[in-house]
Amino acid sequence: GLGVGAGPYPGTHSGSLTSPSIDLTGQDAVTLVFHQYARANASMVSTLVEVSNDGGETWTNFPFNEEIVGNGSTEPDDMVILNISSVAANQADVKIRFTWNGRYYFWLIDDVQIVETPKYNLALGDYQYPPSSFAQPALHWETDTMYFSADVSNIGGEDQTNVVLKVIASEGETGITIYQDSVVRDIIEVDSTYTLSIAEPYIPDNIKSHDTYRFTYDVYSLDANEPDFDPSDNFAAERFYGTDQMLAKDDGNGIGGIRPQMEGDWEIGNLYEISSNA
Repeated sequence: GLGVGAGPYPGTHSGSLTSPSIDLTGQDAVTLVFHQYARANASMVSTLVEVSNDGGETWTNFPFNEEIVGNGSTEPDDMVILNISSVAANQADVKIRFTWNGRYYFWLIDDVQIVETPKYNLALGDYQYPPSSFAQPALHWETDTMYFSADVSNIGGEDQTNVVLKVIASEGETGITIYQDSVVRDIIEVDSTYTLSIAEPYIPDNIKSHDTYRFTYDVYSLDANEPDFDPSDNFAAERFYGTDQMLAKDDGNGIGGIRPQMEGDWEIGNLYEISSNA
């Protein structure tokens, strides 16, 4: 194409890469693992993975990358883990098809493997960015009540018990912990997702001016007797900052978050709540 939507091949484009036949007889639990870098500019998901157990006569789609739409992208070396047992387990004629079906940009795939489904594989999903603003004066932090919650998924092959969501806030320079708490769920079943929440809020009355801070979410099982198959998706970290007078929603590089507090039809630019202490 030339420009956007012009030229002899303006899109939408569709191209597929299909594996040869794979014999998975005797394999009760199988998972497809690969690394990817995807960027898409379309309203529908452009990256498709399909699995066939009859030599390519029929195909079953395994949805993923649901957020990679509208000029979205993955990380440059994102690892995808898809449990394909429902179609591929104990089948003698399995084929896997990768399809790009998008308007613009790309999908890079590498290190494609079929592995025995790992028993222990937890994943941290969407999480709460607890500060009302990225940067605030110290007096504002003293009344900025922070609540912590996150989605936790079990994408492994066995139910996981005593699953912990832990949160730590620390000084950015020294790493000294200024707050920590956790919550435990008794069980997270296979292919299940739960929102875990820390019951008690954090009142950040120990924030100083001109200091950078960070909070970290971490998820793990107290009962696991082996390493998590993909530890890279077990944690997430965000920053916040103490100032003299400035308030800011992000650090100027687009890194930050929002914390909606009301329901209904509304949209905002930046909304700052001035502390009663200020």
